[in-house]
Amino acid sequence: MDKRNIRRAGMALLAGVMTLGLARSARAIDLSDGSCSLTIKLVSDEQVQDITGSEAVYAVDLYRVARAVADPAFETYSYEMEEGFAFEKDGEAVDMSAYEDLVTLTNDDYKLFANQAAEVIYSDIDNHAPTYTSADGIFKDIDPGLYMVIAHGDEDPYYEKDEEGNWTAILNSDEYVYTYKPELISLPSTVEDMTGAYDEEGQFIPITTAGGEWIYDLKATLKPSQEVRYGDLWITKTYTGYDTWSPVTCVFHITAELKDKVVYDNYVAMTFDSADTETVKLAGKLPVNAVVTVTEEYAGAGYRQVGVTPRPVVIPVPVEDGHAEVTFENTRGDEVIHGYGIENHFEYNGTSWDLDNKEEWKKAE
Repeated sequence: MDKRNIRRAGMALLAGVMTLGLARSARAIDLSDGSCSLTIKLVSDEQVQDITGSEAVYAVDLYRVARAVADPAFETYSYEMEEGFAFEKDGEAVDMSAYEDLVTLTNDDYKLFANQAAEVIYSDIDNHAPTYTSADGIFKDIDPGLYMVIAHGDEDPYYEKDEEGNWTAILNSDEYVYTYKPELISLPSTVEDMTGAYDEEGQFIPITTAGGEWIYDLKATLKPSQEVRYGDLWITKTYTGYDTWSPVTCVFHITAELKDKVVYDNYVAMTFDSADTETVKLAGKLPVNAVVTVTEEYAGAGYRQVGVTPRPVVIPVPVEDGHAEVTFENTRGDEVIHGYGIENHFEYNGTSWDLDNKEEWKKAE
């Protein structure tokens, strides 16, 4: 293959395989400052209402990793890395100005490079301000180049690194947590939609920049992971008129509904050995905005509930505002009945379930 022909392709990276084609662009490339624009959608069409209809605060940041440099002989461009940024593959430096190297790079390579760019930025965030930032994902008058794009919420910090060294950014809506991996996108392109597409069998169709007119007004849809957001429930119980003869156990039934569906149904037990107030905390167990009902199924042998069962509570949003809490009070009844309960705990050993609180049962015997 004539290496000169390789030089006739542009770059399109976000969610797609880098494919360098052979057709010449019909129009000379314009790499003047501010010649590009970009519209970023934070989520898919199915998730838009969840973001826009919530109290979510978010931003989209663009960090320029490399400048676009026009080829002196052909209608395309390469990259000149910004200070502090460099890409490596298999322990070797990658020359982003060499077409012979660019043509061999894959989508997985650019995922690797995006994480390397994130490492540079987030490991020293105070000295790396975004090149461009937007509260709605719309960018105008962008200089051509290779950019890392990150969407995130107002969490502090909004980024984190897992044990395998992968960086992600977080955006919280009222009910979900969206997790974004760093992505690279190159401007301009000969493909208007930088998102990519899948065929009927679910196989990825690589984006190609081969041939056609250069496009400067581009768009892309990010594809974060979406997980239910969870909050905390506290159940506080007070025993009065306590009989010190033996411990007493009470049992609560907890149900939670969200959008007319039961999303949590479980029991929790509390054991007292003195007249006291104690709280059991269910941390990160219940979806936010869920309506939770706590019913005292068993007040303890010889005890009765004082007052009325609490009304249903709602797991608060945002979860940083605190927790939902219900309170109960029990007192000794007219007839003294001694009893003791144990809440079973089981551990899965790979083939079956083992009781892991046998010592508690020995005490009860």
